[in-house]
Amino acid sequence: MTTLPDFRLETHFSKWEFEARHHLTASDAESMSMRALLAMATPDEREAFDDLWLGYTETFGAPDLRAAIAETYTRQSAANILCFAGASEGIFAANTVLLDKDSHAIVVTPNYQSHETLPVAICAATGIPLDPDDNWSLDIDRIAQAIRPNTRLVTINFPHNPTGAILPLDRYQALIALCRKHGIYILHDEIFNGLGPTNAQQLPYIAELNERGITINDISKANGLTGLRNGWFISGCGCASSY
Repeated sequence: MTTLPDFRLETHFSKWEFEARHHLTASDAESMSMRALLAMATPDEREAFDDLWLGYTETFGAPDLRAAIAETYTRQSAANILCFAGASEGIFAANTVLLDKDSHAIVVTPNYQSHETLPVAICAATGIPLDPDDNWSLDIDRIAQAIRPNTRLVTINFPHNPTGAILPLDRYQALIALCRKHGIYILHDEIFNGLGPTNAQQLPYIAELNERGITINDISKANGLTGLRNGWFISGCGCASSY
């Protein structure tokens, strides 16, 4: 089995995150207490929480959870949702399923470390930096120039970590068209979807637009619920290419 590189970001956090006097590196919305969360629930929902059974659930995720997640999307069903203990497991699964030693991956940089180190641990990978002089946007021509015959995956993340940039819709659509032309999967880390400046135009979920689009999401970052460790991915294999 391939030995994964040290996850230096998390190694740093494990040493300093709860020791530092001031924490200026948080990437999630302000967390809430369980009391505050349940205050938004109906009486029936609070009762269901009190009676929640804490045994093992189904391999792909609890059916009612998958159904609830599917309802937050436009064109998804519970059958197309795969749950994980946080988004990081989904990132690992997507990379190890889609890539092998003969593949090539393209990754937008900077990025969450595992989006960069996981592909590199498996195959050849090319980093395409966002342009700080263009509102941290992505040059689609640079993606096109980086494509090889064996390119299998392009990984993006918008709203972006750490800049907060959101890719303009026309560039997003151009990227989708480019990857569709070459039969390349797009892994979109969408865990910050919903955050951004007031009235920011959020991008449509990739699994809703592209038959080879894979949405990675969770309830952690945008909702301030990092302690619940609930993530999922959605494959766009069930969507029509005309979307």
